[in-house]
Amino acid sequence: MAVLTGFEGALYYEGTQVAHVRNWSVTVTRDVLETTGLGDGDRTYVQGLRGATGTATILYDDAVSESEYDLWNEIFRRINCNEDKTAKKMRFKFDNCIAGATDGKIDFSGYVTSFTHSVSVGEVQTATISFTSTGEINDGNPYPN
Repeated sequence: MAVLTGFEGALYYEGTQVAHVRNWSVTVTRDVLETTGLGDGDRTYVQGLRGATGTATILYDDAVSESEYDLWNEIFRRINCNEDKTAKKMRFKFDNCIAGATDGKIDFSGYVTSFTHSVSVGEVQTATISFTSTGEINDGNPYPN
């Protein structure tokens, strides 16, 4: 039985792997809509809309690439009239060690919603970034049958 570990995980932003990720998480939720009517003795529900949020802790490196700066600067850039405000593509991949693997990933478009930069004496500087998805969420099952 294979065990997935955080060592093999990766975060991609706009198609580029963001290096030095300490950890990441994705929470996918689905709302339920109440359908209870007058005279019903018990509440009833149907499935509603799905959404996802996520976080990643990225280790600071002064040699980051241009594409990595895109992720870091997403929360800081000023929104203006001429700017493309479309959501950015993100991928959380469970096992990055398997070249060309299509299973074990979560793909979605979304927005960076928060950025926290931590600095401590004797520690590596980190940034914790939060995301919110918009639109369809595509997943590859990390635990195939």
